[in-house]
Amino acid sequence: MMTLCRYIVINYQEIKCLSADVRSNIRLWSKEEPLCKYINFGVPIGAPFCFMVLAFLFFNVLIIQVNASEFNPKHLYDEVSKSIVVVTGSDTKNGIRSIGSGSIVHKNGLILTNAHIIFNKENKKPFKKLFVMLKPDRVTGNFKNDTSRLYKSELLHYSRKLDLALLKITPKSVRLPPPLNLADSNFVSIGDPVIAIGHPENAGFWSLTTGTISSKINNYQHIPGKNVFQTETSLNRGNSGGPLIDENGKMVGINSMFSRVSKDGLPVVGINFSIMSNVALQWIQSLSLNVDLPKDHKITKPPIIQVASIIPVPDIETETSNVVPQSKNQEIPKVFKNTKPFKKEKYKILENDLEIMMSSMRNKIIDKKLLSDRK
Repeated sequence: MMTLCRYIVINYQEIKCLSADVRSNIRLWSKEEPLCKYINFGVPIGAPFCFMVLAFLFFNVLIIQVNASEFNPKHLYDEVSKSIVVVTGSDTKNGIRSIGSGSIVHKNGLILTNAHIIFNKENKKPFKKLFVMLKPDRVTGNFKNDTSRLYKSELLHYSRKLDLALLKITPKSVRLPPPLNLADSNFVSIGDPVIAIGHPENAGFWSLTTGTISSKINNYQHIPGKNVFQTETSLNRGNSGGPLIDENGKMVGINSMFSRVSKDGLPVVGINFSIMSNVALQWIQSLSLNVDLPKDHKITKPPIIQVASIIPVPDIETETSNVVPQSKNQEIPKVFKNTKPFKKEKYKILENDLEIMMSSMRNKIIDKKLLSDRK
C-alpha cells in the first residue's frame, strides 16, 4: 500500500517469509526535507542488502524529479519582468489618456499589446502620441523613479477584432532587455500554473499576480479566431496587453479582458481572459514583417487526446481594412536622436497627465462603490 502526501510511506507488511512475524523498520532520510520528510520501509529480516540499496536510490531519484518541476513565481518574475513595459497614449487637445501593459517580443523593439489601449474612445482612432516605459533596474514604489525610462513609440499594425496591436520603440539606440519567448498555446492545459505582470490601476507598476488556467474558449464573443484562456489570475485595468506566463517563463497569452458583473447585476470574481499566444503569432506572421519571433515550437496541431472537446485554432487572414492604422497624411512620430529621457519641462507635463489619469480612475472606483453601497 502506498500513500503520497507530505511524506511517502511504503508498507510491506503483506510480505511473508520463513521468519514470519519478525521484521525491522528502516528510516531513510530525503535530501529534500520540505517535500518528503522520511520514508518508512518495512523489510523482512534477512532481505538482501542490494534490495535495500536499490529501494533507497529509486525513491531519492523520484523525489528529486518531483522537486525539479516546482512552480516558482519569484524566480519567474526576476527572469521576465524586465521585458514587460508600460504602454500609454494621450491626446493633449481633448485631455484623453490611456495606460496599459505590453511585452517586448523582438530584439528590434517590437512590442505586443492590446488594441484597445492605443485607441482614443472619443474619436475611435489611435492616439497620435504613444509612449512606452521600460522597467527600471529596481522598482522602488516611487512614481517618478519607476517611470523615468520613457520613450516614444510608433504604431505599426493593429486588429480591433482580435484586440491586438504591435508597436515599436522609435529610438534605435535604446538598450533593450531580451525579448519574451512565445510558447505554443496548443500544449497549455487546464490547471497549469501561470503568472501575470502588469500595471493595474490603484496599484504599483510591474505588479505580480499568480493563478492557473481555468478553461479554454474558442471564437470568444463570436469572433472567428479569437481564442482565449480563462484564468483565475487577477487582472484589472492596466493589466491589459501584458503577458500571461507559464512555469517555464514563456508567454502563453496576452491579457485582455475580465468579467466583474453578471447580466443580472451580481458581482463576478476571478473570471479573466487572455488571448492565446498562437493567435498573436499567426496574426503577426500574416503581416509579412520579415521578423522571426523567438518561440519554443512551430505551431502544429497537437494529438486529439490533448485537445478533447477543444476546437483547433483556425488560420487567421490578414485584416486589410484596418490592419494598418496610419495613412500617409497622418502625423508620423518623431524619432529621438538620443536615448535620454525627456527634459524636465516636458517630462513634468507627462508626469502630471499620468497622475491626473490615475486620480480620475480612483475617483470612478470610489463613486461606483458608493452607488453599490446605497443599493
